Amino acid sequence: MTLIQREILGLLRGRDNLRNRCKIVRWMQKKIILPRAMKCNSCKKKMKLHKRFQGDGYQWCCTRNAHHHTDITASVRKGSMFFRSRLSLRQHLEFIYRFSQGLRQRQMDLIEDGIAGSSRTLTKMTSALRKVCISAMTKLRQRGGMRVGGPHHFVMIDESKFSHKRKVLECPT
Repeated sequence: MTLIQREILGLLRGRDNLRNRCKIVRWMQKKIILPRAMKCNSCKKKMKLHKRFQGDGYQWCCTRNAHHHTDITASVRKGSMFFRSRLSLRQHLEFIYRFSQGLRQRQMDLIEDGIAGSSRTLTKMTSALRKVCISAMTKLRQRGGMRVGGPHHFVMIDESKFSHKRKVLECPT
């Protein structure tokens, strides 16, 4: 088990309360999964992160006088891959943990465990994580330090990603 997997598991062991939701947000910001800073759309100044008792535990707020005493807020997820999702960050983190284990898990098991409500959601989450992995591997390859596999390291290849070519079996005549 890697260090990051242990950190994720430690975050998931706690109960689902405001304190633990705030810990998850801070951990995701530290790992650059969620944005660390946000600018206001109207005044272009830095927004501040304020605690919020609902949702993810934090929200971005701009309380400048230029807004005529109205608070402009934004979700802590804005600018991340979780922005339009209805799932909690805890559910996303649990899915990331299971995805990082590399186990082939059935979608029905993930739905029964309460990670997502439908197979469509799980498919979207999987494709988003695959895109993140592909971009990370591309960056590593460009830096010159990319190596996949090696002695005593296994690489699993997902056959569904090979351009969906039809396999034709030829029968000898």
